Amino acid sequence: MAITNFAFEAASGSAPLVVRWTNNDTVDHDVVGADGTSSPVIHPGATYERRFDRPVTFAYTCSFHPFMAGTVTVR
Repeated sequence: MAITNFAFEAASGSAPLVVRWTNNDTVDHDVVGADGTSSPVIHPGATYERRFDRPVTFAYTCSFHPFMAGTVTVR
């Protein structure tokens, strides 16, 4: 899942149990789940991986830029 131009590319999609977000922007972002979980700050050029223990539909936003939103279905 790429973060580019203040957007989560492939804002909806499916993925295996491990999802990786890569920040291709020049500013910090994070991944905040609708379930209340939060990633650390993802600095420009950095990645964040999250392992899910079961299939789930995971909705998320960026706390720095609340207009950024995405959903991934983990299978």
